[in-house]
Amino acid sequence: MRKFRPGDWVRLKGKNETPFMQVTRCAASPKKENEDHGSGKIVECVYYKNGQRTVAYYHQNRLIRSLRGNSKFKA
Repeated sequence: MRKFRPGDWVRLKGKNETPFMQVTRCAASPKKENEDHGSGKIVECVYYKNGQRTVAYYHQNRLIRSLRGNSKFKA
């Protein structure tokens, strides 16, 4: 069962210093061939640090949804 959809904003659980990341797709990691392959449990995320775009892969249970970007009004 998928917990996230493309476009959701997420962070790593228990770590406040991690950057906000946006989910780009739910797929298996290209580096790992395991039982989660194709089931959508591995989440591809993108974030920007110092102007550099970075792509990272996490298991969906390591992430928590964030409210950033989901609001109609910006502060």
